Amino acid sequence: MQSSGSEHDSPPPGTEPTKLSVSTTFFEEARLMGAAKPDLVLLSADSVAFYVHLVRIRAMSTNSLCGFLPDQLPPPSTELGLSLPTVALPDNSSVLNIILHAVYTLDATRYNPSIEMLTVAVTSLIDVYGVPMQIVLAPSAPLYTALLVQVTLRPMQVYTLAAHYDLEDIATAASAYLLSYPLSAISDTDAEYMGGRYLKRLFFLHCGRVERLKTLLGRPPSPHPPTQLCDSSEQNKIARAWSLGTAFLVFNASPDTAATTIETSLQPLVAQIWCADCRAILHDRIGQLVLDWSSVRRTI
Repeated sequence: MQSSGSEHDSPPPGTEPTKLSVSTTFFEEARLMGAAKPDLVLLSADSVAFYVHLVRIRAMSTNSLCGFLPDQLPPPSTELGLSLPTVALPDNSSVLNIILHAVYTLDATRYNPSIEMLTVAVTSLIDVYGVPMQIVLAPSAPLYTALLVQVTLRPMQVYTLAAHYDLEDIATAASAYLLSYPLSAISDTDAEYMGGRYLKRLFFLHCGRVERLKTLLGRPPSPHPPTQLCDSSEQNKIARAWSLGTAFLVFNASPDTAATTIETSLQPLVAQIWCADCRAILHDRIGQLVLDWSSVRRTI
């Protein structure tokens, strides 16, 4: 932000001039709408000035910025040294910066906004300032991309926000990173915010993967045709070894069980079998199990 003082007015003796900062994106000389010059200043709660275009703000906000933007604009704020009509908003500059980037369809990720700031900005845009969600959170919108950037960093927060606004694709992307998240850690507040539908889908994802893993582990290798050295009774040893080898995996089955964990847990069984045919069948069964588990759905 650039600093500027109220140099156009002489403050009363004994008082300090009001100091403002100016947005590095929304400054007076910026041309964000072709050749059109800004004709309005939005002032954040922490005294940062954002130079914007009245026509753009009115077109995007269905409620005149929740009534903060009057039909009759106020005169320029000479007290602050501003030459344009000025409207003060309750948002801090970090949040207002994200809001205006969304309004102007600009990418704000260079500011590295946190998921907390993005959540406040999205809530203000949609629920406070009446900006249509289908515009600022369309898949092609920069704000949509900014939320996707947070998926790997803060998946539960992204999932909760996406669920609240029924952003299916973002919620789905976030759910892939929640397989190790303990669902018991979801607070009542977050559960209510995301809504029953998405909460249930997350529970079904976790429970469904665990049950599927147990089902796959419960299928022992098929026996090979009996031979003189390895008859059906001898091959029963493979089934018993499989049951013992998979017991630990079944007991500790979780939605995020790694395929490598399964493979490293079961491969030692192969070395314990003397029959070459049995070893081959067991080896193939482990490979198929790993393949089947890897193909189980990982998202809601």
